Amino acid sequence: MKKKILVVCGTGIATSTVATQKLKQFLENKGIEAQVEQAKVMEIGSKAEQFDLIVATTQVSSDVKTPVVNAVPLLTGVGLDEFYEKVEKALTEK
Repeated sequence: MKKKILVVCGTGIATSTVATQKLKQFLENKGIEAQVEQAKVMEIGSKAEQFDLIVATTQVSSDVKTPVVNAVPLLTGVGLDEFYEKVEKALTEK
């Protein structure tokens, strides 16, 4: 079954777009099928349960039950391998 990933940032436009592009490339290279969508962090409350993973460039409320991975490494390059490992693990363990 295809996994669903929500990529969020403060406005749902700038950093989430960069993160989405890099994440899609990683998923394609790994052969992981996933539907990737973008949103504002404020929209998480109404959407979180529809997704298998949230990738966020900003702080996400601890009330969110869906697994969250910090996407700042996609923007800085620091900790990128660890980020990709967390994403792959979250998508393949379920």
